[in-house]
Amino acid sequence: NKVKVASFGATTTVKDINLTGKINITSTGTQNVVIGVNGNDAGDDNVVIGFDAGTAIDADGNQNIIIGSGAGKKVESSQANILIGHSAGENIVDSSLNVAIGRMALQDAGTTVPTNTTSNRNNIAIGYFALANLDASGDDEAFGNTAIGSNAADSLTTGNYNVAIGYNVDISTGVNNSVLIGYGI
Repeated sequence: NKVKVASFGATTTVKDINLTGKINITSTGTQNVVIGVNGNDAGDDNVVIGFDAGTAIDADGNQNIIIGSGAGKKVESSQANILIGHSAGENIVDSSLNVAIGRMALQDAGTTVPTNTTSNRNNIAIGYFALANLDASGDDEAFGNTAIGSNAADSLTTGNYNVAIGYNVDISTGVNNSVLIGYGI
């Protein structure tokens, strides 16, 4: 059975909706789910939920999970990112295989498309503002970094294979292969 709740342009108030079975959501892309204002359904296999989430995804932006107001807002051709939280990965343009969980985590990763296309990839940021300024450009790299904690590695812009765990634990820009665990280091 099919139920029509409203027509395009019409406003309908519904008190309760109880559903059983499946809910199918379709889009102009392939196998995308888009829920929220200004969400973009280009690309394939994307899940975009939230106001202004994933608004710039293009046909090459595939397999991203973007949840939260402003999350992944500028993602274009990025692939296989998980961005969850208000403004998580908000300014990412071309950066793939990243995980950002928390408000403003990985906020600026990949805003500048580097010469080395493997840059700004494979980073994990969990916590408010974790790895928020990571943004390698030119021949610089920001690859394989992990930051867990509020403000963890928030001033790191370039560097590879670093681990920062704890509140306000920071790593100097351009450093590679560092491990810092603690508070305010």
